[in-house]
Amino acid sequence: MTEVEKKREGHAQDGPDVQKVVDSIILSRYSPAGLVINEDMDILQFRGDISPYLNPQPGKASLNLVKMAGESLAVELRVLIRRAREKDVAVRKEVVKVSHTNIVSMINIEVLAFKTHYSSERLFLVIFEDAAGSATRVLKQRGKAHAKTIGRSHENQVAALSSELATTQRHLKSVIEEYEVSTEELKALNEEVQSSNEEMQSINEELETSKEELQSANEELNTVNDELRSRNEEIAQSNNDLVNVLSGVEIPILLIDNKLQIRRFNTAAAKALNLVASDIGRPISDIRPNINSPDLDKLLLEVVNSLTIRQQEIQDTLGRWYSMKIRPYKTIDNRIDGALLTLEDIHDLKLGMLRIQEARAYAEAIVETVREPLIVLSKDLHVITANDAYYQEFPATPETLEDQYFYELQNGLWNIPKLRALLDYVVTENGAFNEFEVDYEAPGIGRRVMLLNARRVAQENSELILLAIEDITDRRAADEKISKLNRDLQHNLNELDSANKELEAFSYSVSHDLRSPLTMILGSADLLHAGYADRLDDEGSSYLERLIHGAVKMNRTIDALLHLSRISLHGVQRQEVNLSKIAASVVTELREAQSDRSTTVDIQEGITAFADAKLIEIALSNLLGNAWKFTSKTENARIEFGTIEEDGKTAYYVKDNGAGFDQNFSAKLFTPFRRLHSEQDFEGTGIGLATVERVIRRHGGRIWAKGKTNEGAAFFFTLN
Repeated sequence: MTEVEKKREGHAQDGPDVQKVVDSIILSRYSPAGLVINEDMDILQFRGDISPYLNPQPGKASLNLVKMAGESLAVELRVLIRRAREKDVAVRKEVVKVSHTNIVSMINIEVLAFKTHYSSERLFLVIFEDAAGSATRVLKQRGKAHAKTIGRSHENQVAALSSELATTQRHLKSVIEEYEVSTEELKALNEEVQSSNEEMQSINEELETSKEELQSANEELNTVNDELRSRNEEIAQSNNDLVNVLSGVEIPILLIDNKLQIRRFNTAAAKALNLVASDIGRPISDIRPNINSPDLDKLLLEVVNSLTIRQQEIQDTLGRWYSMKIRPYKTIDNRIDGALLTLEDIHDLKLGMLRIQEARAYAEAIVETVREPLIVLSKDLHVITANDAYYQEFPATPETLEDQYFYELQNGLWNIPKLRALLDYVVTENGAFNEFEVDYEAPGIGRRVMLLNARRVAQENSELILLAIEDITDRRAADEKISKLNRDLQHNLNELDSANKELEAFSYSVSHDLRSPLTMILGSADLLHAGYADRLDDEGSSYLERLIHGAVKMNRTIDALLHLSRISLHGVQRQEVNLSKIAASVVTELREAQSDRSTTVDIQEGITAFADAKLIEIALSNLLGNAWKFTSKTENARIEFGTIEEDGKTAYYVKDNGAGFDQNFSAKLFTPFRRLHSEQDFEGTGIGLATVERVIRRHGGRIWAKGKTNEGAAFFFTLN
């Protein structure tokens, strides 16, 4: 791109700005001169060179068009502007003579009325143009009689003068028209002035009358002012009295108007309700007082609407108690104008009442907790109260009992001389008495026995007497029954002692009288068998063996009976016993007696019991001995000793897989001499299980058995 093209492109981009600059230059050089004025003919804006048409006048500076225009031009401008204002169109006048620095020129004047978008005020644009072909001449100095015309002919002078004369005539005509209009306006204005003058005269007369009325009213106002001054002094005095009273009263006081706005409060209320002087006039709902009353505004509104007095006990944020009372605020003419709130400090009284209530509740709880009948008497022996147990024991109600004289209750039941003496002692000597017995016949119930206990209780302002009544009728009957049972028991013990002595004598007799013949029989049989066995035939030898076997069996039976009787006489001496060790010792003895037996025995370790060691050893010896005996014909014989849980208690057991028994006969197992197996199958005396049952019973326990024929047996027992 060449340099010329670059410049041409740059000028093309600057085209709009260049056009604006050129337009501005052309308008400034070739547009007519003019100016913008308002309704008051004040110049607002100048357009072009207006110096040939307007001249500032000497004196105070002014932008008024009439003052800046010449005398002749001012008349023309006034007429044109008036026409433009009336017709609201452009008005133009041509060939108007204007004189400026002794130079007379002819101009055209055009006036346009318009309004802007930003204001409703009407403005005028005045445009000045030089008339076409107008002649310009220089005026001669004063004192010269004739004028020289330069470069003109006589005809031109005549034509110019004629034109000037015509212009002057037109100007004069317009002046006359303006004068006539002004005259009419002056006439109308004069009429308005005359009318205004008449109105002013009427107003003057009214003012005179008003003046007299004002003088009268002024006198009345002076009288009213005197009265108001006196009233104000009284109100000020009353206000001072009220302020001093409110300040001197320690009770918080708050005044509220009908709109629940704060009207007045004293110093105590300011502290209690968290108020400051600027809170006057504020709604009470906007205040957060130091008291716990969330519905305070509702309570105030309720009092104002219902005209009732509300009282409530409240606490402040520190836990202090107040009695809040809200009453309607009444004026002198008995009109409701708000509410009056007062707070009375009842903290100490409330705490005292709470302590009294707690003490009373505590005392009543104690009285009601006592199961025996309890009655509270005053110092003069009148009933104050009684508990429910008293009302249940005796036919009475609180209404019939309270405030009654004690000795008149229950038809004089308590009017006993000795009881009166005891109660007098309690009242006068601050004493007490216990277990005073009253035996009486109750109607419809029978004989009753009561024990009375009394004691005086001193309080801060009074003295009370607590009288407890205990019904020991059943206890007395039980004591008598126990005494009788003790006597019967002692008698039975005596008889039992005699029986035991007889049993000991019998045991001795059995041991001595029966065992001596058996010893003789066994001795003789042994001698016979030793000396004559070879002389006896088979039948004789059989009889001899049967004789020896019967004597041995009889001897064992006698031993078992003696053992059983000794167990019944033996006292139980309990101690901690290791049953596992006792069972192991018994099994060891059984194995030594029959070393050829291969029986499996399982003994649970660490089984202990609080029992008599000798008796429990006898029980385990019989149970384990029976298991050993009844598994003698069983292959892979097995015996077990251990414990199980039975009804929350420990139960001990001995199990085997031997001959067993029929469960239907389990109840007969513990009866002496009752056997479920024959002597030929398993020898025995029938005393062993009876002995075990007696040992267990002596320990306060029980024993039971479970079994099945040829499948084994299990014996269970507990110890108390």
